[in-house]
Amino acid sequence: MKILVDGQTLGTPELQRGIGKVFLEALYHMVDGDIQHDWYIAVQDMVHLERLKPRLRRWIEPVLLPALSASDNQINRCQAYGQQLDHLARTINAEVYWNPNPLMPNVHYPLGFRSIPRVVTLYDLIPRLMPERFQHDWGQALWQDYLTRCDDLATDECYLLAISDATAKDFIKAYPLATSRVQVVTLASNYSLFWPYVQGDRLSDPPYVLYVGGFDPRKNMDNALRAFAAFAKDQQLQEVRFKVVCAYDSIA
Repeated sequence: MKILVDGQTLGTPELQRGIGKVFLEALYHMVDGDIQHDWYIAVQDMVHLERLKPRLRRWIEPVLLPALSASDNQINRCQAYGQQLDHLARTINAEVYWNPNPLMPNVHYPLGFRSIPRVVTLYDLIPRLMPERFQHDWGQALWQDYLTRCDDLATDECYLLAISDATAKDFIKAYPLATSRVQVVTLASNYSLFWPYVQGDRLSDPPYVLYVGGFDPRKNMDNALRAFAAFAKDQQLQEVRFKVVCAYDSIA
């Protein structure tokens, strides 16, 4: 089988956080040298391939895409990108396409790409569920682009790998006709990255709760603080801290 992978994520900041790290690990374990499968990855800069592990680069063939010829309108650029992938898929006789990151605004979505079955990884639909928190900040152009992408995911021959039951239920509620094409594939942990506390049961002084969610509305900071306050009260702790580790800006 010839499999075409969308490699745009390699050139985005997401490579340094959850979505990007999951993409790299999933791709590394899928491309295993099985001669029954031919792997291709579409990239916009060959330098991006350096972010793949050497063994992975051995078994996956990069395809450099030309610069897009389209106006600055986001939807027009996504349509042009869809035409690029359609041409590429026909050229290499690809049989399936995987998009690991379809809804982020800093990557193009292949609108109109229908020539082969498409598989996408779906993390959440929170902007669609909380328009009051996103629509104004994004602006009308990006907001319309996001909604157009969501609608396109619901079309025939697009199969969705939802990372949680909640995400699957949200998508099915919005697009019930796509129910049969939504599959839950939960993320996993690499236990080699975890180790026992070197201090045993001894707590830090003062003790603290570590939160890695961040200030984005989808990270639910408000309820995290409420849970922390309830925890401190329940445990009758005289002094306990709430430490946040994340990226943030002045708006946050």
